[in-house]
Amino acid sequence: MLFGMKSRRARSHSTVHVSRLFPALLLVSTGFVHELFAQDIRGTVHDSASRQPIAGAVVQLLDASGQSLGRGMTNDHGEFRVAARARPSEISVKRIGFRPRLVPAPSGTSPIVDIAMAPLASLLDPIQVSDVTKCPRRSDRAAAVALWEQARTGLLATVVSREANPADVRRITFRRIISRDGHLRSQTVGIDSARTDRAFGAALTIAEFLARGFKSDSAGVDVFYGPDADVLLSDEFAAGYCFRIADRDATRPGQIGLAYSPAERSRGRTEIEGTLWVDSIARRILDIDFAYLGLSARAMALHPGGRVSFQTMPNGMVVLDRWFIRLAGVSSDSVMTVRNLVAEREPLLEIHERGGEIARAAWPDGTRWSASLGTVRGRATKDTLPAPGVSVRLEGTDYSAITDSAGAFEIHELLPGPYDLRLGNERLARVGLLLPTGVSFTASRGSRNEVTAAVPSLEDYTWSVCGDDPKRRRAERPILRMLIVRLLTRDDRPVAGSTATVRFRRAGSTVAKSDVTSGDGGRLQLCRVPETATEFTIAVDRDGLPPFEFYGRLTDVLTTMSLVIASVRAESGRPR
Repeated sequence: MLFGMKSRRARSHSTVHVSRLFPALLLVSTGFVHELFAQDIRGTVHDSASRQPIAGAVVQLLDASGQSLGRGMTNDHGEFRVAARARPSEISVKRIGFRPRLVPAPSGTSPIVDIAMAPLASLLDPIQVSDVTKCPRRSDRAAAVALWEQARTGLLATVVSREANPADVRRITFRRIISRDGHLRSQTVGIDSARTDRAFGAALTIAEFLARGFKSDSAGVDVFYGPDADVLLSDEFAAGYCFRIADRDATRPGQIGLAYSPAERSRGRTEIEGTLWVDSIARRILDIDFAYLGLSARAMALHPGGRVSFQTMPNGMVVLDRWFIRLAGVSSDSVMTVRNLVAEREPLLEIHERGGEIARAAWPDGTRWSASLGTVRGRATKDTLPAPGVSVRLEGTDYSAITDSAGAFEIHELLPGPYDLRLGNERLARVGLLLPTGVSFTASRGSRNEVTAAVPSLEDYTWSVCGDDPKRRRAERPILRMLIVRLLTRDDRPVAGSTATVRFRRAGSTVAKSDVTSGDGGRLQLCRVPETATEFTIAVDRDGLPPFEFYGRLTDVLTTMSLVIASVRAESGRPR
């Protein structure tokens, strides 16, 4: 019901929690009752003025007390078919841009009904609405509340869409770090595919959201939440927020904005305010902007908040297709200010974003949709000749390809942003690295980038890392040897911050010695390995335990291996 992002004081990271237990129980329960009644209500919904079918209308079956017995959506022909868990008394039909209808349920052996809906001349036309009395009175109050009811109808369609007709989707998630001046410092991208009834997972129930606000604290970790359709549809949200018609935005022609803000503020509680935007011509929900309230002045200066957007399909289905949260995080370039030289440290802040979108979706009825994303086409060469069978990767992402017989490759569905093209290499893969190519490009929506990448040799790689003059001609470079060892735990997690003593040896005698500390990736990296050395030993300090010791043989210009560090006793590693 909410998507969430975690933020630590020293280091910001994020998470999305998914719970499928309740939906599983619901499916079992409804299936059992459906067998007892075993009747579907079918029909069509059309525009009373034009007689055209209405797609995307929410059809709900109600019993005599107004409780829901089942609900569904009309397709692109205005047709619906809803399974009833018991004999319904009435049928409720709602569609943004139309007056709601409540009609008697059909009886007999052929439960088919035809329903006409009257279009609204404007989304601001007053209909039967409720209002929050603690909100200040405004001249646009009636119009704002009327638009809110229409917006809730549009949001309801997003919830019923995913229940009634889940799609097969390809999802792309990202994490970005942006400097205070707006420069994108880094971006990581992940991709997965699934059959799902929700684009992104639930993080909190409505009750938990009401108790905590849009931020909670768990073991020193701040967890921030953003609103989706479920939250905005809740009666609790409607009761706690005030609405007004937003000022017109010149960049949004044909759109009406509904601004919302908390009716009351309480100390220590993080709230949100923002705008829900509606297409007044196509009569559909577009997106929801929100900003956090109640954070520190330093964090608020970076405008923390986010956006959720929706896409309406030709078959009437509505999906949450994009979302992101923006927060203030600690910069890796933090330095002490003049005041902090005497007192405490105050780290610099930067923008941390976490979000995602649907690259494509497919429904059982054959409807398909693809987002407008970027593409890169390229060619890999080695000594000016085509390089077939080369693994091509975009650094920090799941995007990859293999070159064909002509050395060509293509990668599709690129999120907007900068990318560095790298190539796979067996030796570097052992330590979680790729060959840099020096090729970079920036993707945008609908863009097609053309690149050419030369496959570097291992000699080129060692020189680029260990050399003292990158512009020096290849023929004039001395031979540089390099050793990279990656330290891992039993479950393949990198061991960072471990100190190791490395001795290079020949015929049993030490020819050089070096102390080195593993970095964030768990890698020990040593340049300028002595030309005469043929073997090495490594002893890793383990916080008071006996050192982990390993013996290995050196190869040519680049030796790589990964070692599993035992937590209790030393284990023998083995070079690969």
